[in-house]
Amino acid sequence: DVEVINGILFGFGLAFADPNVVLPVYVSRLTSSQAAIGLLAALTIAGWLIPQLISAHYMQGRRYKMPLYRWTALIRCGSWLVAAPAAFLWADRAPALALGLFFLGYAMFTLGGGAGSIAFFDVVAKTVPANRLGSFFGARNIGGGLLAIAAGAVVRYILGPAGPGFPAGFGWLLVISGAVTSVGLVTFAFIREPAGEAQPKGESLTAFLLTAPRLLAADRNFRGLYLASLLLGAAVMTAPFYIIFARSQLGAAAGMAGAYLSVGMLGTVLSNIL
Repeated sequence: DVEVINGILFGFGLAFADPNVVLPVYVSRLTSSQAAIGLLAALTIAGWLIPQLISAHYMQGRRYKMPLYRWTALIRCGSWLVAAPAAFLWADRAPALALGLFFLGYAMFTLGGGAGSIAFFDVVAKTVPANRLGSFFGARNIGGGLLAIAAGAVVRYILGPAGPGFPAGFGWLLVISGAVTSVGLVTFAFIREPAGEAQPKGESLTAFLLTAPRLLAADRNFRGLYLASLLLGAAVMTAPFYIIFARSQLGAAAGMAGAYLSVGMLGTVLSNIL
């Protein structure tokens, strides 16, 4: 199934530039600022969630959502062309410039993902039977997780003493991640989307956004979902600091990021089997 292949490739590719393990080590080599690590975590979460509010309003009156997904996929593919060359060219000579370009590229990647996410889930809802969604996402996560375990070994080699060193090692990881995730994004973009029902779109964006507080007040299930998302987001915000703590306080080498990545992905695979 093309949609399962898309998920496997995307999960595999993202592992080479994992935002909780690999990217914090890269950012910490460019700056000693802990705020930069916090910004990385904030972009990972906010970049995914905030654009959904705008794209949901934009797509309300459209029967086909795939055109928006394709545009956002193009932005995400292009983001690697900003971040990866900067690692090779300026990370050692002008780290502030490389850091700025990295965050520009990463913002493009996360914001593009958030903007296209509703289109993605709408296409999935049209093409995957509701009673198969569990096995559908499970297959994507297990397949991508198994390949990501192998990616951890590659990360450990590239960032280890036998690898190309800094900054070329991180540059190659960004190149590999960009290439594989881009193939995954393009794979999904060629799915033939069935037509959907277009909802009336008469209200402005401001009026649309103001319906959120009323929905929270009126729908108990939505309040629970909102609270769960808020708490999980707060927990994920701390994740990039673990590898920084291991590096600065426990003496872990940069290559150990690959080992942590593999162990974490093993947990993902096992949990998805359950």
